[in-house]
Amino acid sequence: MQSISFTNVTLIDECQESSGRPLWLSLVNRASKLGFNTRILLFIELEKDLSTLFVNGQCVNYVDCLRSCKTLPELSKVLHSNADEIGSQKSLLVIDNLTLLSRRFGIDSIAALLFSVGQICPVLSRFQRNPFSDIEQNRLKSIATTILSLSKNNEDGQQICKTITFKKGGLGIREKIESYEISSETAGITSRSVETKKVAAASTTQNSDFMPCHGGSGGNSSATTSRERVQREKASVVLPYTRAQTEKGLVGLNVNRKKPMGAKIEYFAEKCDDLEDSDPDEELMY
Repeated sequence: MQSISFTNVTLIDECQESSGRPLWLSLVNRASKLGFNTRILLFIELEKDLSTLFVNGQCVNYVDCLRSCKTLPELSKVLHSNADEIGSQKSLLVIDNLTLLSRRFGIDSIAALLFSVGQICPVLSRFQRNPFSDIEQNRLKSIATTILSLSKNNEDGQQICKTITFKKGGLGIREKIESYEISSETAGITSRSVETKKVAAASTTQNSDFMPCHGGSGGNSSATTSRERVQREKASVVLPYTRAQTEKGLVGLNVNRKKPMGAKIEYFAEKCDDLEDSDPDEELMY
């Protein structure tokens, strides 16, 4: 969090349990300390409430946009004109809140407009995710270069920030989870890395007609039970050659059976048969 660089679009993703306003103010204060030409477009905040919060107030300018942006074309004109005025060299265009604008003009329109302005100069803004669906949130996040997703730890009450930074060209992402505190006196950020706990997936036993191809983790008793079950299934299978050896079979394969079973061939000689090999009969009766 302390090494965030302002490029293209930086979004603070806040929720009802964790407000992004303190972090937003801290980042603006940091930009003013570094001498960035910072311009804040006010839609909800008031200049009198913000002017005393920044150390280097000379680098911060305020523009009241609430009354001049009643339509989407008017909003687009205000954003682009201010972005062109401050330029891209060590500058930062700050929008106090995207929640109101997204509700009024729609997520898609605001996302497209924000992406266009971010190509002119760096943009910093925040929005509350609760009023929007996951799809709408992803549309807005998709245009950001850096996303600061805030949450609160239910166990110890710590503020958690998940920083997602997209590399240049969108070829990869860098993700970091930190707990943070913001000083009320200096607006400085103190952050510490948080190690994510690996949750072991619970092993579930699946009913299958086939033996597993790998060693299971259920212990010797489970493996023994599986082998016994397969042996019982094999023993209950009646193969064709086994059925043929029973008395109901069509062909008797057991030569030791007392009662001959199956088909037999009978030969009846004709009256004129001389029983010579050189004169085989042409007609046979079966």
